[in-house]
Amino acid sequence: MELDSISAELVEHALGLYLAIAWPGREEEKCPDMNIEGRGAAVLSGFTNESKRDGDRRYVLRLGNSRYPHMKLVVEEYLLPGEYVFEVDTHDQLDLKPDYPDYEAWQVLKEANRQIKAEIEQCWREEKIPTYADLAEKATRVERTSGGVPGDGCKILVVDDEREIADAVATLLITEGYDVLLAHDGEQAVGTAVRERPDLILMDFQMPRLDGVQAAIRIRKTLKKSECRILLATAALMDLSAVAEADGFLLKPYSKEILFSFIHALLGQRSGT
Repeated sequence: MELDSISAELVEHALGLYLAIAWPGREEEKCPDMNIEGRGAAVLSGFTNESKRDGDRRYVLRLGNSRYPHMKLVVEEYLLPGEYVFEVDTHDQLDLKPDYPDYEAWQVLKEANRQIKAEIEQCWREEKIPTYADLAEKATRVERTSGGVPGDGCKILVVDDEREIADAVATLLITEGYDVLLAHDGEQAVGTAVRERPDLILMDFQMPRLDGVQAAIRIRKTLKKSECRILLATAALMDLSAVAEADGFLLKPYSKEILFSFIHALLGQRSGT
């Protein structure tokens, strides 16, 4: 959806559905005190602007849920220039180690957050509010932009637990002439990488079962950097000293132009160490 097509009615509807699921019985109490009127940028003026200086636009409301105060309603531009979608950001990407005293409780909370996110976004889809699923559909209509680029025709493994994002990225890559494999968690990523030996892996950092760093560490036991490049995508801060296995880092949300520039550069380095 284009920015100017986002109306006050659409935002109010998306907000109401979020609150009904995240705060059942407390929707009015938790509704933010803000004016929602107009269209486009004006209707998002009460949101926090988390846009990157030279990147895609991102607007957020931190609304929380009944168990966790930091979950966000997000309206952002992602992958396709000018296309905006609604998303729930669980905002629970703390890198806690298994020996942390509250590790198990934290995993339970994160799973509850994932379920709330999935329920809200499913409800939005049913109500025709644009989500990542719309990106996947629109990506099928994007024409090829490159003509003979480094790595054209190579095999790329796309790993993301957001299936619609993975599908949208895969569609864009296929259009550009790449062979594409998909995985939706860290365990699948390791198994697929070892079996299929892709030239490059585009991997989300925050995933269930194994995160992107843990998966990369396992993959590097079989595939050296000269055989397979790993591009780690993240919306969260991470300790860069822990990700020596990766060859590049992509900040979410990203545009297809930024994505392709990283991929072309990394595939052009395949003969390196």
